[in-house]
Amino acid sequence: MGLAGSKLQDQILELRLAEKQLGRAAKKCQKNIQVEKKKCKEALEKGNHDGARIFAENAIRNEKQSLAYFRLQSRVDAVVSKLEAHHKMQTTTNSIRDITFSLDKALQSMNIEQISQVMDKFESQFEDIDLRAQYVDGAISQTTALATPSDQVDALLQKVADENGLELADTLDGLIPVNQLPGEKQKQQRPDDLEARFAALSSQK
Repeated sequence: MGLAGSKLQDQILELRLAEKQLGRAAKKCQKNIQVEKKKCKEALEKGNHDGARIFAENAIRNEKQSLAYFRLQSRVDAVVSKLEAHHKMQTTTNSIRDITFSLDKALQSMNIEQISQVMDKFESQFEDIDLRAQYVDGAISQTTALATPSDQVDALLQKVADENGLELADTLDGLIPVNQLPGEKQKQQRPDDLEARFAALSSQK
C-alpha cells in the first residue's frame, strides 16, 4: 500500500480511538446531568430558586451535549467503516485522505461544531453510498446549541420539585407549587361556597 496507505491506516486507528472518546464524553455528560439535578434539588430545599434554575440550565445543557456527542460518534463510526472499506480496495482518493487528517485534528479538540463541519465534508465524499440518509441529524447545529430554553428549564424545575415534594416560588411564571393540589384548592374555596349558600337562604326568608 505504500507510505500513504500506511499513514491512512494510522489515521483510521486514531479515528477509532476518537470515536470511543466521543462515547466517553457523551456518558460523562449524562453523569453530569444527574449531578446537576441533585444540586437543583438541594437548592430548592434551601429555597434558593435562582440557584436551582442555574443547575437546571446546566442539566439541560449537558443533555444536549450528550445527544450531540452520541450522534457524532455514530457518524464517525459510519464514515470510518466506509473509509476502511475503500482503503482495503485501494480506492481512497487524495481528497478523502486530506479530510481524514482534518477530522483527526478536529476530534483532538473535541469541538462539536468543528467536528460536524468536517463530517459534512467527509460525508459528501461518500454520496454514492448515501451516508446522509442513514442519519437524521442534518440539523446538528440545533442539537449542539448551548442555549437552554426557559420552558425546558421550568419543566425540569417542576419535575425535580414534584419528585421531591418541594414547593416552587411564585416568581416562576406558569409553575404551580406542588402543595397546591386540586383537593386543597377545593378546601380553600369551601368557605366562600358556604357564605354564598347562607346568603341565598337568608334572602329567601
